[in-house]
Amino acid sequence: MIVTADEDDRHSGNRVLTSVLTPALSHKVARGRLTHYSLTRYIAQVLGVRPLGNGRTAPDLKAAFGL
Repeated sequence: MIVTADEDDRHSGNRVLTSVLTPALSHKVARGRLTHYSLTRYIAQVLGVRPLGNGRTAPDLKAAFGL
């Protein structure tokens, strides 16, 4: 399960909380920059399909969390 809480205050450098809940992880903190497109890329990877649009070049959420 992935939970994202995005409270955009319209300033650059915004940080968005994203929690990845899976038995495969225990107290992992991803330090790299991820985007909303990272989530679409991850969903495509799970489904075994090619990511669409900006998901193709988005930072890899799967790699960031070591999944």
